[in-house]
Amino acid sequence: CSSDLSLASTKEQSIAIVGDGLALGIGDYVVMFENAGISRWLHQLLRSPMASLRLQWHVLNCGEWNSSIQDWTPTTETPSSAAAGSLYHRYLRSEGQVGPARVVVLLNSGLKDSPHISPTTHLTSAQYVDCMRKLIVALRRQNKVVVVCTIPYCVEGTHASLWKLWVKDVNRYIVDLIESLEDRHVVLCRLDEEQFIEHTHLFSSNPTHLSSQGYKLAATAILGSVSNELKAQEWRVIKSVLSPQYDDDGQGKDD
Repeated sequence: CSSDLSLASTKEQSIAIVGDGLALGIGDYVVMFENAGISRWLHQLLRSPMASLRLQWHVLNCGEWNSSIQDWTPTTETPSSAAAGSLYHRYLRSEGQVGPARVVVLLNSGLKDSPHISPTTHLTSAQYVDCMRKLIVALRRQNKVVVVCTIPYCVEGTHASLWKLWVKDVNRYIVDLIESLEDRHVVLCRLDEEQFIEHTHLFSSNPTHLSSQGYKLAATAILGSVSNELKAQEWRVIKSVLSPQYDDDGQGKDD
């Protein structure tokens, strides 16, 4: 049994973080040879006793500074001929860089990393969430577990009030979208609740990005949201290695 579990532990599992500068980790401090932001903190949490995981999980940082949700939305065109959807083709198609990642976390600040861009000149909240829906559907066709994060924002300060109103509206649409999908493999992670939005120290000087403390708190929230899915995936891997010792109900055949 120990040799079988040792074999199972060699199966590398991965989580991909995709989005704009918020996913990339802008606002966090940088350590040489390490990722920043959610990726760094989630990597540490996955290896902590708190996670209660058996296999080795890797975190892929696929954030792209100054990208938009449209850049991540799948299109029917090829990457060479399409500006929109180019990041989807590069990272998220089955042959892309994310490839075997079982879990994809969608983390976006909403408006190309700047609160000073007027939402009236960009996508409406409904258009934004429609792009999100298309991306979720495409990822589910690849059998990915999708974690959809609401957009964090700070209630204090008078700057970028129009952006904040837009974000609140988008977050409402996101919650409604996840509820309407009725898919247990599409998980909502709320980053717009009180523990985030009422504390300025959780945000960087650019309010569309988090501080180091903010990213750590967000990583903890993401892990809490997807923990059951990670454990279920681990059981599938271990069961496949132990097969045919176990039947379809997970019971030992010699029990």
